Amino acid sequence: MLEPQSSTNRSFTSRLYCTERALWKLYWFLRDFGYDVDLLHRDQVDEKALLNLVGVVRTSPKTFRARSYQDLDSFAPAGEWEVLSCAATDEFDPPKGRGDSDGL
Repeated sequence: MLEPQSSTNRSFTSRLYCTERALWKLYWFLRDFGYDVDLLHRDQVDEKALLNLVGVVRTSPKTFRARSYQDLDSFAPAGEWEVLSCAATDEFDPPKGRGDSDGL
């Protein structure tokens, strides 16, 4: 897993789907990454205002129709890196059950 220290000055390009059902995710992304609040409340997206948005993301590799992509799994404001990285660790180290196959 990449840490913010090694990625501080790196950027990446991605796309967020803007279907009517997915607009809430775009809104949260813009809000969490510091997009202009006035533009956000007016439901306006300014391409120049999108430059230099800052936050943390968790991605995973995905292959679809023989093409490789980085899937955006989660995102958060830059100050919440610890919460996001802990959540990722918990996914790979689930709580131990009594030893039953279903964890109960």
